Amino acid sequence: MPLDRNELRARIDMTRSSDMLRGSVFRALVGEVEKHLPLEDQRLVQIRKRYDKGALADLFNYPVSDWLEVLWDAADAVEPSYGTPVNALRAMGRAVADSFLSSVVGRLAQSIGANKKPMEMLFHAPAVYASGASYGKRTPIRIDDRHGLLKIREDFAPADYHVGMLQQGLGINGHKIQCKAHVYGLCEYDIEVEWVA
Repeated sequence: MPLDRNELRARIDMTRSSDMLRGSVFRALVGEVEKHLPLEDQRLVQIRKRYDKGALADLFNYPVSDWLEVLWDAADAVEPSYGTPVNALRAMGRAVADSFLSSVVGRLAQSIGANKKPMEMLFHAPAVYASGASYGKRTPIRIDDRHGLLKIREDFAPADYHVGMLQQGLGINGHKIQCKAHVYGLCEYDIEVEWVA
């Protein structure tokens, strides 16, 4: 079942012209679709026509309203591979986290985060998000040694996208990360994070 296009419109309507994302975040979504669909698949052809990876510079900023359309199109295209819209959105989040981690800034973040526990890394999440997005507020909260919360406000991507990002990003040191989204509004949610050694 495809993602709700009315929800997409509502999210886009909430954006401002100053709400921007790095080109690398667009490119990661298109790259994830390319892994799942043959080159001649019309869904991939349309996504590539609208969001040509070659035209997107990694470090340039682009409107988040355009990115939301890419996210919806990409998640719908890969949903058959993942079974549900929720899993497709999480896969998109993982793809963006992987893209970030393979970038120069991401490799630097990994070296800083080497051998750190997920709680320490969770507290770096606001800076990591800010390196790619000009909007949103993210506040980490420690609950106990293996349990934290990332409060996400004024962010236009669905909560499940962030679940995928956090599971991938916080798991770089081999920790098994479990995330649960608590949604309070269209752009307001908490991601509860737990981990085991």
